[in-house]
Amino acid sequence: MALTRTIDVQDFMNSHKLSSYQIRIIALCFLIVAIDGFDTAAIGFIAPALRAEWGVSAAQLAPLFGAGLFGLMVGAFIFDPLADKIGRKYALVLTVRTGLEDNIRISKDRLASSNAELAQVAVDLCAEYDVRPATAAEARSMLGLAA
Repeated sequence: MALTRTIDVQDFMNSHKLSSYQIRIIALCFLIVAIDGFDTAAIGFIAPALRAEWGVSAAQLAPLFGAGLFGLMVGAFIFDPLADKIGRKYALVLTVRTGLEDNIRISKDRLASSNAELAQVAVDLCAEYDVRPATAAEARSMLGLAA
């Protein structure tokens, strides 16, 4: 006859401390969620400055908000079933790596070598659309930061 053993999960969890590995995993998950949600949260804070700078109404700015939420929806429809097939860990690594590479790619076959190169691409894009980028002092002023 097999012996059965009952374990009180709450007592077990309370009697063991988190390992440094578990703390690193929790911190990594927090960073991924924070980075993923930053753009969605930040747009709400910068919307008044965008309206003033671009001279648009709230209704004209609405597609900007909608595009971010639409992207979240499409991503959920695509990557949730993919994660069910290949596993959550692999799907998370795939999406984070893809997102990071998209943000640091200069051209189809070349990654940025420095932050300065990324900044130059942004300045060139502004020049192409005849928009003057904000100076560091202007950016601090718009964000309400001390000089």
